[in-house]
Amino acid sequence: MPLTMGNNALITPAHLPTGVNHAQDHMQEPIVDFVNKNQQIPTLSPSPQQSPSQLPSPVNPKSLGEFLVDYDSDQASYLINGFTHGFRLGCTSAPSSCVPQNHKSTLDHPDIIEDYIQTGLNKGRIAGPFSNKPFEQFVVSPLGLVPKGSTGKFRVIHDLSFPKNQSVNSNIPRENSAVQYDSIDQVVDLVQKFGRECLMAKTDIEDAFRIIPIHPADYYLLGFTWECQYYYDKCLPMGASSSCQIFESFSSALQWVMENVFNASGMSHILDDFFFVGPPNSITCRNDLASFLFLCKKNWGANKNGKNSGTYDQHCHLWYRS
Repeated sequence: MPLTMGNNALITPAHLPTGVNHAQDHMQEPIVDFVNKNQQIPTLSPSPQQSPSQLPSPVNPKSLGEFLVDYDSDQASYLINGFTHGFRLGCTSAPSSCVPQNHKSTLDHPDIIEDYIQTGLNKGRIAGPFSNKPFEQFVVSPLGLVPKGSTGKFRVIHDLSFPKNQSVNSNIPRENSAVQYDSIDQVVDLVQKFGRECLMAKTDIEDAFRIIPIHPADYYLLGFTWECQYYYDKCLPMGASSSCQIFESFSSALQWVMENVFNASGMSHILDDFFFVGPPNSITCRNDLASFLFLCKKNWGANKNGKNSGTYDQHCHLWYRS
């Protein structure tokens, strides 16, 4: 899809940082035809075979590392290691191994669950289906659906807080889940800094949690069932108490790169939403947004057809303050 950010919003050499040796190879997600939605009882195709070292994330740790050379060394190592080997959930003890039923909301909208699972299988984010538990110790948590505001759409939740006091989340200590975000106050401060008629832009990372790979040692914690078959997640789920902390470490690093490598003049983020503010009557805001999209493309590239992999939202919004 074309970038909707105004006229002449192109990446030019002047927008690119100097002294960065960008990697040419990028990890790619497999593109597989989607399951036929017209079937009354959809048949889920098994996940594609992957080598043990292949993680289902488009993020290229080598390219990311080149941008993080001067970043906090501990945080840089954490991210590079995570995108190379997978991120740990921070669960410190074994939770309950019961097999609960999925929440009622999944039975009300089974087509959404079928779509979610098949998409995950196609992209290597979910493993299965299995007739028997794939691991000797295998923790199953229920799936559920929650509404996305008033859009009529739903978000699939892997309820790792069930059962109470015996769940995956109850075994993740607070230090492995606590997180602090920028607030909207930071954006307001930037607007006040640049004054009346300043320019603002916003973009977000699509499927944000699902581009974060999980370490194989934690796969057994992410089991679920559907239609009497077992599956497990291989990417960060919506429902783990540590998910926000893990993703925030990545988005904070992206902001640091923007400010210290691309010299972004005014920027803030809240988890996977990124905001850019610039002076009136200038291309600063537009260039910062374009540089951010370039950064995303360099770190998680394009698919084999030359199209964007869809892991950052190209429907960027550019606002003009009157």
